[in-house]
Amino acid sequence: MFAQFGNIKSLVLQKNEIGQFGFVCYDDKEGKDKEYGPKCAGEAIGALHGKDMPNNLKLYVRAAMKKQDRESEKMKETLRYKTSKKRCNLYVKNFPTDYGEAELKQLFDQFGPIEKIRVEKKGKAGNAFAFVCFKTPDAAASAKQALHNHCIGDKSLMINHYEIKQLRDLQIEEAIDKSDFEKYQA
Repeated sequence: MFAQFGNIKSLVLQKNEIGQFGFVCYDDKEGKDKEYGPKCAGEAIGALHGKDMPNNLKLYVRAAMKKQDRESEKMKETLRYKTSKKRCNLYVKNFPTDYGEAELKQLFDQFGPIEKIRVEKKGKAGNAFAFVCFKTPDAAASAKQALHNHCIGDKSLMINHYEIKQLRDLQIEEAIDKSDFEKYQA
């Protein structure tokens, strides 16, 4: 499949728990043309990426990356996704301990279509919090405005837009740095 794009110097196939993957390295037979390998690889990527394979699979072809670069790219992609959802996702706390996903859905459903609700219960005291992710930012904003400080029994709901943990940690770190800097200014 890959030989049609150039001279293959090496080919390695491996399997892991996700599936099979491989590495193809192109090189000029004489070893003189430094552009040969990258040119062949680019043509292979362009022609084969997304190709239909048996068992309803699609071939994923891209330039090889170092593990550190792959992890960095994965983190950026995760942050990009979370950032795209942050205006739709609400963090809800201080609701009755007997509330679950169904009760929260009933409470929030009136503001718009909900993509997902996740309830987390922590500790014996029944401290619980939830994430309610709407399909649109407008629905989330309406729910927050209408239900923040809304009383259910003896509890007053606390609702905020979800903040990405990595960004929240950076903001806390910056606030500490600023506070320390101001202390030493005087």
